[in-house]
Amino acid sequence: MPVAPALAQSIRALPKVELHVHLEGFVDLSFWRAMTQAQGTWTEQRDLEMAQKFGFQSFPLFLKCFGAVIFSFMTPGDFYLLTQKALADLKSQGVVYGELMFTPAFFVDRGINFPEIMAEIDRAAKEAEREGGPKLALIFDGARNFGTQAVQHCFDLAAADPTGRVIGVGLGGDEVHFPAQDFVAQFAWAKAQGFRLTCHAGEAAGEDSIAQAVELLGAERIGHALGLTPGGPVEELVLSKGVALDLCPHSNLTTGVLADLNRHPFLAYRQRGHKVSLNSDDPGFFKTSLLKEYLWAAESLGLTLEDLTALSLAALDQSFLAAPEKRRFQEKLTSAQL
Repeated sequence: MPVAPALAQSIRALPKVELHVHLEGFVDLSFWRAMTQAQGTWTEQRDLEMAQKFGFQSFPLFLKCFGAVIFSFMTPGDFYLLTQKALADLKSQGVVYGELMFTPAFFVDRGINFPEIMAEIDRAAKEAEREGGPKLALIFDGARNFGTQAVQHCFDLAAADPTGRVIGVGLGGDEVHFPAQDFVAQFAWAKAQGFRLTCHAGEAAGEDSIAQAVELLGAERIGHALGLTPGGPVEELVLSKGVALDLCPHSNLTTGVLADLNRHPFLAYRQRGHKVSLNSDDPGFFKTSLLKEYLWAAESLGLTLEDLTALSLAALDQSFLAAPEKRRFQEKLTSAQL
């Protein structure tokens, strides 16, 4: 049933935390057009081709669209504009803290200067924070499709971060053909450097992918995590280790890995005692937002404002923030209820 206007307004105003969203994923067709026009690289033919790519209806076609967007970035200044857009979008939804995934190797390997990229991201983030926007932390996401050396390169860049914003590393991409077991050494190295660990698993592959991410990589959070068998050994593993699940319902629907939102396991996982959060993943590509995910939970699943407040506080607890920062944001979230 549709959410009443007063409740929708309260949900919008609710301070929120987002844990699974890609910085590059904030690109939509409008932003792409503005960026390429400013670069002088826009053409009508490119526009037609990109518009077709944004009409993807499967996970492989989404990856092709994502790849085309990646190759559109040309200068460090493009990342200032992207970060500015991302944080403005999050602020408009009531997000106070976000852990944004980013794969800098895509751009560094094409000759864009890494320290300059990070300086531009940091500049936009500081401006947003001064204006009351969300606090930004980064998780560098290794692209498993390109193999172990590429993932190590991404993690090396995390260790070379000049801004102090990179707090964790992860693994994304094609989990079917590039399983987690191939990246044990890279995750062990990252853990030794003090990075927190997350991994995409159970998005396009089965629960064995989740088991590998937890057992072999030591992932503290799992992105997507579809397909956990109730009471099965993988679910018991996830529960026993307290692994949090970063769930992305509209993403899964749009990429075709989920046929019906009503079949998404968010509510079932929550009822079975899992640590869960709602997330938008790639909002520009999937035409979603964290606010839309929260409104869906209220409208389709019957979650109350109290439930959603608890969900946001749980996401904060599942975040990779240091304890003192968590306490500060917890005060912010709880005071908003008064």
